[in-house]
Amino acid sequence: MEPKTYPAAPHPEPEAIVVFCGDPRFQAAIASFIAEELHLQHGQFLPFSVPGGIAALSEQFARPKDFKVLKEGLEFYLTRLRTIRRVILINHEDCKKYHDLCERLGPSSLINGNVSDRQRSDLHKVTRLVSGIVSERLGIERYYAKFANPEHTQVTFEAV
Repeated sequence: MEPKTYPAAPHPEPEAIVVFCGDPRFQAAIASFIAEELHLQHGQFLPFSVPGGIAALSEQFARPKDFKVLKEGLEFYLTRLRTIRRVILINHEDCKKYHDLCERLGPSSLINGNVSDRQRSDLHKVTRLVSGIVSERLGIERYYAKFANPEHTQVTFEAV
């Protein structure tokens, strides 16, 4: 019996990297958002899913290993895949990794006393860091995903 085969992209030219958290509650919404709102299909973007999304890039010294892995991964792709023109950064509501980060850093790490304002602020902070890698050719987009109903079955995305 022959093994099942699956399609591959023989000559991909990704135009974007999408950095997001691996929280399973948001995966279907993020996949739909990428396809329907960002107009990126498989092969046109690199999904960069890491716990906490950009959290590691916001606090270099709180999580130095996480920072190093994410920053070096972005540098690798951005310097070798010259077709990439967009970096999309997505944070989401109720991120467990962000809650952990803010607990480790203490109450002073919060903005207006809450994690979600900190996450929105970090999207801007990380934009500056990513711009420094290869700023001359990148468009950086920032989004915050949040639950749209009390049952947490629908998600909306706001540009930040």
